[in-house]
Amino acid sequence: MKTLMESILQGYGSLVTVREGESARTFRALVQPVTEKGWQATRKVIETLGKIQKGQYVYIGPADVELRAGQRLEVQGEKFLVRRCETRYLADEAVYVWALLVKAGGEAAWSS
Repeated sequence: MKTLMESILQGYGSLVTVREGESARTFRALVQPVTEKGWQATRKVIETLGKIQKGQYVYIGPADVELRAGQRLEVQGEKFLVRRCETRYLADEAVYVWALLVKAGGEAAWSS
């Protein structure tokens, strides 16, 4: 499954750059806005924990690139801030990293 996910990211993902101090790592990942329909579905799942504001972006990236909340990414000239991230597993194998992003410097509210 991990190999299939890596193939999908290589074929359809955008170039993403993560900077750590002086170093940078570039790889392919999927970054898409949370649409109205997706936003409503997400809201139903975690409404009691907090509200997902519109203007969020979903990231799906390679399992070997760990992200953390507060980290900054660059995708197609746009800068994003990681708000929440999780490594997703299948049968004890890390398959991909899922994250929720907002544009860096934006006014988007966040509560969770």
